[in-house]
Amino acid sequence: MDYWIQRIAALRPWQRWTLTILSICVFSTLTGTALATPSRLLRVACIAGIVGMTYVLAIMGRAISCGGERVRKEDSRYMREIMIATALYMVVMLVVWPLQKHTDVLGLRYAAAISPLVPLAMMIRAMVRYVMACDEFMQRMNLLALSWATGVVAFGSMAAGFLSSAKLIELDGTAFILVYPAMCIVYGLALAWNKRRYS
Repeated sequence: MDYWIQRIAALRPWQRWTLTILSICVFSTLTGTALATPSRLLRVACIAGIVGMTYVLAIMGRAISCGGERVRKEDSRYMREIMIATALYMVVMLVVWPLQKHTDVLGLRYAAAISPLVPLAMMIRAMVRYVMACDEFMQRMNLLALSWATGVVAFGSMAAGFLSSAKLIELDGTAFILVYPAMCIVYGLALAWNKRRYS
């Protein structure tokens, strides 16, 4: 992992950002295909690709934020914990979560429906451990990024809620599933911006 981070960090900034944007596009395409396809085999392939692209995006993020410096022990631990939680999340979403549509036992339906919360809790734990291991300056930058993420996603959620209440758009429960990923994306972008601004 250090090898790839160093190689990407050695690129010119526009090259790093171009690779990052392309990676985000591939990730988004895989996610959209996985959600839209009726083919189980294609969905499995897309989920495997999503796990791989999560790893690529983590490397890209570290290469941009570390700027060629050696990766800290805390960063390596964070990436390892996030990758394990992400892989578990994909497996749960592929294998366990669909069971809630195919069982009549109410307890099993509840368990299957909330089963993705286990890897999600693992991700949140990894994030908290990472921020706690940072120095005060990095904790401040993480707090600023989290503030932006909370504000932007809350604003977007409220706008969607108002439009839905006015019957201008239709939203179902699936929209709630997008709140945490949206927060993570805005948080990551805000953190990258903060690091660039203060470096």
